Amino acid sequence: MTKNFGKKLVKVLVVSEKVAIFAPSYDTIYLETMKKYLILLAFVLSLGLSSCTTQQRAINQMRNLTAEVERNGEYYNAQDWQNAYQDYKDITAKIDTQKMTTEERTEYGELKGRLVAKFAKSSVKTITNAISEGAGVIQGILDGLTK
Repeated sequence: MTKNFGKKLVKVLVVSEKVAIFAPSYDTIYLETMKKYLILLAFVLSLGLSSCTTQQRAINQMRNLTAEVERNGEYYNAQDWQNAYQDYKDITAKIDTQKMTTEERTEYGELKGRLVAKFAKSSVKTITNAISEGAGVIQGILDGLTK
């Protein structure tokens, strides 16, 4: 006979009128084992989903950074460019350790290329401005010497 004691089902084996043996029923053992497997499965799935979430979050950060630099890069000063580059390095450090699908790698490569192009254009502009300012200073010195 099976009796329900609290949350556990137990088999009651009556040996005599005064002695009874209580043993877990097979249903209880099966349910407890399945519960352990379900908890383990939920844990494994949550780990898998969290890595996908981290990877997707990093790609979204790269999208946002690329959009921000493309939209406002022409107004950036040196500090803004340094901050953008630091963000870029942080994001790429996260993404480069993740496994990605071919589509994700392609999108990541495109975003990375667009950002690197903006960083390069900014560097060329900065160097050109420095040379122009330097030429102006040199011209000023020469003018000062000839007076």
